Amino acid sequence: MARLRRLVDGQVRAAVLAAADPAPLAAWTATPAGADDLAAWQALARALPPGAPRRPLAVARAHHLAREYALPDATFLQRPRH
Repeated sequence: MARLRRLVDGQVRAAVLAAADPAPLAAWTATPAGADDLAAWQALARALPPGAPRRPLAVARAHHLAREYALPDATFLQRPRH
């Protein structure tokens, strides 16, 4: 059962990250599987517009997780260069 749960969580995570929509990202990060998902918090911070009430929380959580995982976190909000 645990293996099936991990499989489902992985598929949901992949779909949520691919969509880059704030509503599903916020829902995912509110789950036990998504609460510590650095990529999801970073994606949520990027997806929320400046001034959105949830954006400061998403940015802070992403920075916290990056520090916890000992990863650089300073540039995740920058727009990708093409």
